Amino acid sequence: MTTPIPLLLFIHAIALIISCAAAADDLFLLSGQSNCDGYTTNGGSLTGDTDYWITIKSILTNGDSNMKDKLYNVTYEANKRKDGAEEVANTLTNELINLYNQGLLNDLDTPLTFGKCSFVSPVKNSYNLKLVSGGTVPTVWDANCGYSFGHELMFSRTLELQMGMNHTSFEMVKHSKSGTSIYNHWYPDVGLFWPGLQQTIQSRKGSGINWKGFIWHQGSQEAWSEKNYGEDRSLTYLGNMTGLIRQLRQEMFDASEFGTWQCKEEIPVVVVQVGYWPNGNEGAQRVRDAQAEYCSNDPRAKLVISYDLSRNFHYDAASFLVTGNRIAHAYQAALKGEVLRGSVHIYSDCLGALNSVVDIPVNRIPSGTPHSDILKTLMIHCSDYTFRRHFSHVSGHKLDHMAWAKLSRPEQLNESCDYAAKREIYEFDSDKLVPQRSFPLEPITMFVDNEKMTSDTGDHLRFHAHRRFWQRNSLPPCSPRNLFISSQRKRLKPSSGKMSTMCCITSLVSFSFLLANRLLG
Repeated sequence: MTTPIPLLLFIHAIALIISCAAAADDLFLLSGQSNCDGYTTNGGSLTGDTDYWITIKSILTNGDSNMKDKLYNVTYEANKRKDGAEEVANTLTNELINLYNQGLLNDLDTPLTFGKCSFVSPVKNSYNLKLVSGGTVPTVWDANCGYSFGHELMFSRTLELQMGMNHTSFEMVKHSKSGTSIYNHWYPDVGLFWPGLQQTIQSRKGSGINWKGFIWHQGSQEAWSEKNYGEDRSLTYLGNMTGLIRQLRQEMFDASEFGTWQCKEEIPVVVVQVGYWPNGNEGAQRVRDAQAEYCSNDPRAKLVISYDLSRNFHYDAASFLVTGNRIAHAYQAALKGEVLRGSVHIYSDCLGALNSVVDIPVNRIPSGTPHSDILKTLMIHCSDYTFRRHFSHVSGHKLDHMAWAKLSRPEQLNESCDYAAKREIYEFDSDKLVPQRSFPLEPITMFVDNEKMTSDTGDHLRFHAHRRFWQRNSLPPCSPRNLFISSQRKRLKPSSGKMSTMCCITSLVSFSFLLANRLLG
C-alpha cells in the first residue's frame, strides 16, 4: 500500500524534530487549541506585543521592594479593558509573588538544564505541520514553544526546580492548533489533525523513551458549534473527550517502554478547564461542566481551574505562569491517583443473556431480549476499568431441589438475589408503577412511550410508530385510505399484498396490547 504524500510530509516533519536535539527520556503531550499554543508576545496576545511580558520579567528580575505594587499596576493596565480587571490583577499579583518566593521565577532568561520543549502546529485544512520551535530545544521563554510561550514554561520550571525532575531529561511535546474543535479536528480516526497527533506519539517510540502524561486545553470552540457545524457539540463534549483521552492513553501506553505503566489508565491526564471567556455562554458552561465531570470520575485525571485568571480569549503572559504551575501540581496529584487492581467475577443465571454479550456487535445491540441489558451495560461501559472482569453462568432455582448448605457460594448469592427480587415484586403496589430508569453507567437511554429500549426492540418502535400514525389521522388501521397514505409517506406504490398483511398483523398486536391493558388495569 502506498503512503499518501501528505502523510509522508508530516512523518518527515516529526522525524526532523527528533533529529534536531537529543531525545528526552520522559515525554509530556500538550494538545488543544489557542490557549494550548500560548499567545503571549505576538500580535495575538493580550497587548499585541512583547512589552507587557518584558515589563513583568524585568520587575521579577530586579526584585524591588515594591514588586507587588508594580506587578499589580502592570497587570491591571493590561487587563483594564476587560470585566473585573481589579480582581484579575489582584489574583495575578498574589500568584506571581507566591511563585517568586518559591524560587520559580529566578533567571527567566536562562534555559532549563533538563526540561526541553518542542512545538508543531497543523497547517489549516491540511496534513502538513508547521515546525514552530524548529525542533526539540531547552525550555526558556523565547524558545518558540509557543508564541512565544504557554503552559510548558512554568510546567517545566516547576517540575525541574521544585519537584525533583532534575536527573533525567524531559520534554514538553506540544501539538496544538488555534480555533480547533475536539471532534472535527482531534477525535480518533475522524478529526483532520488526528493522524498527525497520533504520529507525534508513535514517532517517539524507542529505547528508554516513555510518555508520562497528557495535558489537554480546548473547549471554547464548542461554544459556537451550533453556528459553525449545525449542532450543539457542547452536549456531546464529555463523550468526545472521553473517547479522545482513552485512545491517546492507549497510544502513549503502546509507545512507552514495557513496564512503565501497568495499564493505560495509569497515565496521568490534566485538563485545563475553559476559563472566564466566553462568559455567559451556555455551551461554554456545559463544556466546563463536562471537563469537571470527567476529572471527578477518573482517579488519574485532574482539573486545572483558570476562571480566576485572564478574561481575554487568549490568556496573558502572567496567567500562563500561573497555569503552568497549577498544571504541575495537578500532574503530581494525578500521578498519585488510586487505581483499582485485581478482578471481579460477574455471574448470571441467564445463559442466553451471557451468550449474547460474549461478542458485542457493531451496533451494540446484543440480543432481541432485555434480559442481557445489565450485562451489556457492564461490558460496554466498564471496558476502561483497570480491573479485569469475568462473566460466568450460574444455575438458577437450585433451592427447588437442593439444600442451602450444598450450594456453591455463587449459587447461594444468586438464590439470595432471586429471593430479594421476588419479594420486591410481591410487596410492590401495582397501582403505583415506578417508571423505568437509566442504569448509573448508561450515558444515554432511549424511551418510547415510557418503555425503555434495552435491546433489539425494533418491533416496539414499529408498533408505537403505527399507533401514533393512526391516532394522528383518526383512521381505522386497515382502511384503504390508511394504506394509501402509509404507502405515500414511504414513497412506495400501494400494494394490497405485503402492506395489508403487515397492517392487519399490527392491528392484531394493537388489539392484544389494548386488551391486556384492560385486563391488567
